[in-house]
Formats: sequence, C-alpha cells, structure tokens
Amino acid sequence: QKDLAVSLEGIGNVLVEQGDLPGALETYRAAQVISERLSKLDPTNVIWGHGIATSHHRIGGVLSSQGNLPGALEAYRASRSIIERLARMEPSNVDLQHDLSVTLETIADILLKQGSLASALETYRASHDIRGGLARTALENTNWQRALSISHHKIGDALVQQGNLPDALESYRGARAIVERLARADPGNSVWQRDLSRSHTKIGDVHFYRGDLPGALEAYRDSLVIDARLSKSDPTNARLQRDVSIAHDNIGNALLEQGNLPGSLEQYRLSLGIAEIRAKGEPGNADWQRDVAVAQTKVGDVLARQDNLSGALEAYRTGIAIVERLSTLDPENVVLWSDLGTVHLKMGDVLVRQGDLSGALVAYRTSLTLAERLAKADPSNAQRQADLAASYGGLGQLQMRRGDQAEALRLFRTGRAIVARISEQSGNALWMKMMKHFDSDIVKLERGRRN
Repeated sequence: QKDLAVSLEGIGNVLVEQGDLPGALETYRAAQVISERLSKLDPTNVIWGHGIATSHHRIGGVLSSQGNLPGALEAYRASRSIIERLARMEPSNVDLQHDLSVTLETIADILLKQGSLASALETYRASHDIRGGLARTALENTNWQRALSISHHKIGDALVQQGNLPDALESYRGARAIVERLARADPGNSVWQRDLSRSHTKIGDVHFYRGDLPGALEAYRDSLVIDARLSKSDPTNARLQRDVSIAHDNIGNALLEQGNLPGSLEQYRLSLGIAEIRAKGEPGNADWQRDVAVAQTKVGDVLARQDNLSGALEAYRTGIAIVERLSTLDPENVVLWSDLGTVHLKMGDVLVRQGDLSGALVAYRTSLTLAERLAKADPSNAQRQADLAASYGGLGQLQMRRGDQAEALRLFRTGRAIVARISEQSGNALWMKMMKHFDSDIVKLERGRRN
C-alpha cells in the first residue's frame, strides 16, 4: 500500500509537469487516501504520517496553480499541522524541521497573495527562525544556508510592502552576505549566482524607494551583469531570460527618475522585447503575459513624459487588456488588481492632458475603486495605502480641472492624510514626494478660496 501511494505521488508529479492539473489533483488525493488509511493503523509511524503531509502539500500546490488560494491554504495548513505533530514526536529530526520551515514559507506565500501582509510576515519569521537554527548547527550544509538566505529575502519583501525600508535593507543584506559566501566557494554554481543577482536587485529596490538613484543603478547593473552571463550560458532557459528582462526594467525605472528619458525608454523596450518573445512562445504562462503588460505600461510612462500622448495611451490600453484577461483567469490575485488600478490611474492622467475629462473620470474612478478594495483588504500594507492616496490625488487633479474646487480640496486632503501616515517613518522618497505635491495643491486651492 505504501509503495502504491509513492507510485501515485510520482504519477501526480508527471501530470503536473505535463500541465494536467485536474489529473494530478485526483492522483494526489488517491495517494492521500492510502496514506491516511495506513496512518490510522499506526498513528506513531512518522513515515506514514509524513506521507499524508506530503500529499496535502502537493494538493495545495495544484490548487494554488489553479487559482484556488483558499483551498491551497487549507491544504498547506493541514500539512503544517501534521508535520508539527511529527516534529514534537521526534524533536531531533532535522528533516522534519526543514519540512516545517518549507510549509510555513509556502503558507506565507499564499497569505501574501491574499493580501494578509501581517500574517504573512509573522509566518515568514517563524520559518526563518527554524532555518536559522538549522543553519547554525551545520555551517557546511549549503542547502540550509541557501534556505536561510531565501527567508531573509521573503521577510525583506514583506517589510518593503509595510513601508519598513530600513529593516528590509538589513534583511536583504543578510541574504546577500550568505549568497556571496556561497558564490565565492563555487563560482560555477548558477543557482547561487542567480541568488546573488536577486539580492543585488532587492537592495537596489530599497535604494530606489529611498531616492538613492545612483545606489539603485549600481545594484541593478550588478544584477544585470550576472543575469546576462547566466542567460548567455543557457540561452534556452526561460527563467534566466526573464531575469534579464526584469533587470532592464529596473534600470529603466532608475533612469526615468533621473530624467533620462531616452535611456529609460531603451531599457524598457529591451525588457519588452524579451517578454514578448517568451510570451508568444508560452501563451499559457501568466508570468510572461504580465511581464509584457508591465513593460507596455513602462513604455507608456516614458512616452507620456515625452508628450507622445497617443502612443502612451495605446501602450496603457494594451497593458490593461492583458491584465484584465489574466485577472479573469485568476480573480483572487491581488497583484493583478493592483496592476489594473495603477494603469487606469496613469491612463486617467493622459486623458486629462488630452482634454478627455469624461474618459479620465471613468479611469480615475476605476483606479480608486480597486485601490480602496486592496487597501481595505490589507490595512497594514503601506504600498496599498500609497496607491490609494495616489488615486485620490489623480481624481483631485481632475476635479480641479473641472472647476469643483471644494471636491478637489477634499480629495487632496484625504490623500495627504493617507500618505502622511506611511511616509514619515518609512524613508520612502516617492511617498514623501507625493506628500509635497499634495501640500502644494492644497495650499493653492486654499489661497484661491481666501481670494
């Protein structure tokens, strides 16, 4: 019976690789039934109990791929419960501790997708604590060292979303210290080289958010050097191609903030070119499709700055069409909701400049509706709050153009109050810049009312 369960798990794995998720789900559940029946015969048998936990974990993976995040979370939590019980039975079993850390991290990933940032961060830290203990007891175990670096990255990502940039930077630097040591020990290890590139990127992101554009560019370019080298050595590897595309996008962001429009447009188009090629080759790959949408939006940003409003609008609409299609397939994905809100806000700005105030009003209201939904779902997510403030700002600009000074002032004050709460302690230069814009608009309107 145990051999049959193992065989079914193997078949399920093959079905996942072939893209047959319903078949894989059915097979994993059949394996789970066998493992549960065996475990009832001997509840103290760690191997059989572990088999049930493995089935739950794999079922969760399939459900997550199908967009069923609540079902995936339930499966992962069932796996966690079993592994915790087994770990209490065998507290010296390091493999169980490692499996528990992996399950906790996976649960946190789902919570983050659902917008439960505080719960995700707490769960990431629980996983990190386990991995830190394992890594300290076996410094020579490179797998555990790498797992600890991944935990640093995950915690840093959550802290960035909370607006806690200093602690995020510390977490990312902790990850980089680990992977630099691993990469030096084995320069030919492409996995560790890629991890090092990701650390550079994440550190660059924090520099970017804090307004240190030279520091951001240096980190992003360090990342691109590694990504380009890895991609050249394995040109058929789609993941490495995507890394290069993202690196160009990041460099474009920093150059755009520096006012280097030709340089940023070149980087965004390089990113878009890679994403489009991969998306055409893998039309079912949601990541590549979203990358095309993001790159189109970035190209639109530069075109808008260059006063090519029709070109910018075309790019934004192309991006919106892609994201709307992806959101239909994965309606629980809050990242896609955020993408839609951001692009509608940008499109509203362009429509205002074109004089299409009624069209702009529709775009701004769509952006505000999405931003309010996301901010309400996860009040601890500072980036979601900033997006909400930006939506109020865009709508306020429109009302000011329409001559409704009182409504514009209300919107500006509401937006400012939101961004003030998150900007003062975060050190995020973009948010502080937003607050200055609010202050300027509020002063202008208040003077107008007095006069």
